[in-house]
Amino acid sequence: QNQTRYAQYLVDARESGPNSVGTVAGGVYTAFASSNLGNATALPLSQLFVALGSHDRHIRDDSFYNQTDLITSLKMGTLRHDLIVGLEVGNERNAVSSSSRNLAGSSFFAVVPLTDPTYADGAGLASTPGNVINARATTFAPYVNDTITFTKEWKLVAGLRHDRFAASLSNSINTPSATSQVVDFTSVRSGLIYQPTETQSYYVSYGTSFDPSLEALTVTNGTQSLDPEKNRSYEVGGKWDLLGGNLSVSSALFDVEKTNARTQIATGVYDLAGDVRVRGFELGAAGRISKRWQILVGSTQLDAEIVKAADGTQGNTPANTPRNSASAWTTYNLTAEWEIGTGLT
Repeated sequence: QNQTRYAQYLVDARESGPNSVGTVAGGVYTAFASSNLGNATALPLSQLFVALGSHDRHIRDDSFYNQTDLITSLKMGTLRHDLIVGLEVGNERNAVSSSSRNLAGSSFFAVVPLTDPTYADGAGLASTPGNVINARATTFAPYVNDTITFTKEWKLVAGLRHDRFAASLSNSINTPSATSQVVDFTSVRSGLIYQPTETQSYYVSYGTSFDPSLEALTVTNGTQSLDPEKNRSYEVGGKWDLLGGNLSVSSALFDVEKTNARTQIATGVYDLAGDVRVRGFELGAAGRISKRWQILVGSTQLDAEIVKAADGTQGNTPANTPRNSASAWTTYNLTAEWEIGTGLT
């Protein structure tokens, strides 16, 4: 089987956000020194201020990906093998033109109290052109996956994938002015599945993955020469079909760890000396209330921690990692062709 996908995204964004944290004395704002990597201070929150800057940008992203799988099944003695041998190739190009709406001679358009900020968005200020980024990346990744059936109840899954990721990036103003990297990485996945009956299944799994510094076609200067970050994950879970197949329930416990996370050890200097770990539990259910009416619900609890870092963030929770999250979705088939739905997260 073969799947080919081309996508083009055009983004025009006018966005503002905090640039720095500091203090105000005599009407003059002073940001914490860049050497204060963790923004550490003994001052109470009520005495802290935030400088707001605009982060406007025009983005064009073009991507092309092709994935081909050769699938076969064979028996070797008492064992059955379901084999997938595949190749994924991809190319992505990204162009970003930045601009800003800030006060003259400043990197911000407003300074607001941290604890009770007033609304400000920089509207009406002239836009100043900024950095232009042009980046591209290619991916070449052969892989193989084998599902080995020992008995009706027991299966073993084993997979191997080798990625060759090549990326380049140039900046018109920012540093580095130009950089590139080529990364070769072999990742593995494995799992043991136990299916005692037709309606229940249990599994344990292990896998690895990697994150190069140019993965998102952006780069923090000082990280481009580093090896990729490495991740490993462990998971145990189960799935049950109930009510004659009208309800499916699943749950899982997992442990994901980035064992060599990038961390800033000095201004502009980074090392793979960090460690980030996320332990979690998830529960999901998908059911059919009637022949036409379906509902899906799920919840996840995450215990995330920056276990090791040199930038003052050790012991904190990683950004964008909620302690609890949940979602619910329901759909109704009006006809064979039309379906309506709504949901929340």
